[in-house]
Amino acid sequence: MRINLDQRGVADPLLIPLVIAVVFLLGVAGFAAWSYTSYVDAQKVEQAEIDEAVEAAETKLTSELEAAFVEREKKPTRTYTSPQSSGSVKLVYPKTWSVYSQEDAQDGTVETFMHPNYVRDIGSDEPVALKMSVTSKDYPGEVEDYQSKAEKGEVRVKALTIAGTTGVRVDGNIVDDFDGSMVIFQVRDKTLKIWTENNSYIKDFNDIILKNLTFSP
Repeated sequence: MRINLDQRGVADPLLIPLVIAVVFLLGVAGFAAWSYTSYVDAQKVEQAEIDEAVEAAETKLTSELEAAFVEREKKPTRTYTSPQSSGSVKLVYPKTWSVYSQEDAQDGTVETFMHPNYVRDIGSDEPVALKMSVTSKDYPGEVEDYQSKAEKGEVRVKALTIAGTTGVRVDGNIVDDFDGSMVIFQVRDKTLKIWTENNSYIKDFNDIILKNLTFSP
């Protein structure tokens, strides 16, 4: 006797759980791959940020050490004193600076240049760390010139007293295209001017030059 079994439309009861398990495993595998990729990318970004931070810290430390070395090399300081006829102007300056001075003891005029390592050519267009002059120019006239520049907003002028003598301090565009600081005093029948033509030397100008400046009015 022949028996025909028609199984159309009848699903294997193990097939559905198997499909679900495969889909779940694929999902887990995909999530794991995505998570790992994200982790690797995050690690790369984090490492790059760490490397950048380390490099920035090393650069800052190097700059600080170099600056500290430069400041340390300036000491002990040296002293320049102009002739008595020009007011015995005493300038204390870093020992890393060189000095060139033109002095005329007879008429009491002086022109002095100071700069780190070596003094530039007098006619150079480059700014000089420090200049000092004692001339026969009229003191009120010298101050008036800078007062005029102050009215134009090119400089700032204020009173300053050193060695018992009141003069003026000028900050801004003091000479041609150079920005810096200058002090002007009347010394007997002469005019004393001391200035820096570069703002890089303002700290030395304030902390060393002006702090130790003396002269005989």
